[in-house]
Amino acid sequence: NSVGDSGSGGNTIRNNRVEGAASGIIIGSNDTNSVYNNIIINAKDDGITTFQQATGQKIVGNTIIKGSLACTEGIHVGSNQTDTLVANNFVDPACVTEISNAGTNTTLSTNIITGTLADLFTDPSTGDYTVKAASALINAGTTLGAPFNLDFLGVTRPAGAYDVGAYERQTAAATWEMVVTSVNPTSGAAITFSVASNDGDCSGNTPINSPTCTYNDGTAVTLTA
Repeated sequence: NSVGDSGSGGNTIRNNRVEGAASGIIIGSNDTNSVYNNIIINAKDDGITTFQQATGQKIVGNTIIKGSLACTEGIHVGSNQTDTLVANNFVDPACVTEISNAGTNTTLSTNIITGTLADLFTDPSTGDYTVKAASALINAGTTLGAPFNLDFLGVTRPAGAYDVGAYERQTAAATWEMVVTSVNPTSGAAITFSVASNDGDCSGNTPINSPTCTYNDGTAVTLTA
């Protein structure tokens, strides 16, 4: 089934994953509906479509994937729409038409409609459309503020600048702080570190507390008690 608003206006449609619908998300009548952080896969007709007279719709940060069905239009802005914002969306270039705009005073900003899924997403073969390292989606969006400053998983945007699509790329910390505690005894247990930290050899007795024991991300350390 499609996801849609009730026609009352001012609705929020967010954080949905819609697969195999005729149209993934349908925005009906009335004004200022917000549609963001949705993942729409395998829509037959439109991924996101607007119809009836309305002003101020916001279609932001969605990920639209073609799948095996037609995906006639990734995003459709109808001729009776005014002041629609379409920003930071990824639309699969395999759709027949990625973004169709017949509206008045529509803002189209930093949408991506190019690239291969394997280059952009972590593992599209298993339906994982999180953003992979070095993806063209990273930092390619427009900064829009609340409520668009949280992604599909609740991760705060931006991590640099806004990423395009439903997810913000999560990066590993540059450094990690090592904290070692012990049980029986609760203190005084001798710990040896196989690799010195950025602050020197952390070997000593518990508790061993940060920030005097930091390592670069990816460093393998063996602790011996």
